[in-house]
Amino acid sequence: MNDKLQNAVVGKIFSAGSLGSVYEGERSGQKDAYKLDVYVNDAYKLLMAPTIASRSLSHEEMNLQTALVTIASQMSGLQAAASASAPKRGFASIDPAQALASLENSVNSQHKLCSHAECNLGEYDYFRLTMKAATLPASVGRPAMLSLLKKVQALYKEKRGTGNAATRAFYDYQIMTIDKLFKD
Repeated sequence: MNDKLQNAVVGKIFSAGSLGSVYEGERSGQKDAYKLDVYVNDAYKLLMAPTIASRSLSHEEMNLQTALVTIASQMSGLQAAASASAPKRGFASIDPAQALASLENSVNSQHKLCSHAECNLGEYDYFRLTMKAATLPASVGRPAMLSLLKKVQALYKEKRGTGNAATRAFYDYQIMTIDKLFKD
């Protein structure tokens, strides 16, 4: 995967629309609706799987985890989101939906990582009646992303002595980055 696609994938997983849709489904009151905390935890387990397994990280895995930390820090309010006047880093032209569609086959093979309702594909019991895009209230999203950052930070601290030299340096850098966010 190239850097743009990795950022687009993580951006789509943690987009306000994706999180908002899950949250709306949870609020619908249906018993098997995907809960926001379960969704965030499933995404965490997927993106952090190599770290959880104490493996050395590839360049792509580092990019995915860096994107996770960046997006979670922006959505938590600890870091300002990139402004429209800021120089583009080259990944704004990637359409997340198109990027995800190109990964459909590989994602389907990894679907076993999803914990929602035994992954009953094709059975939908929640339907959005409004025409507006789903949004996640800041009062719900910010604490969820702050909790995610703390969880990532704790994992990096636990695993900082594992993996090859590049992986250990990556963990140290990410720990310092997250520490700085919490101190500012």
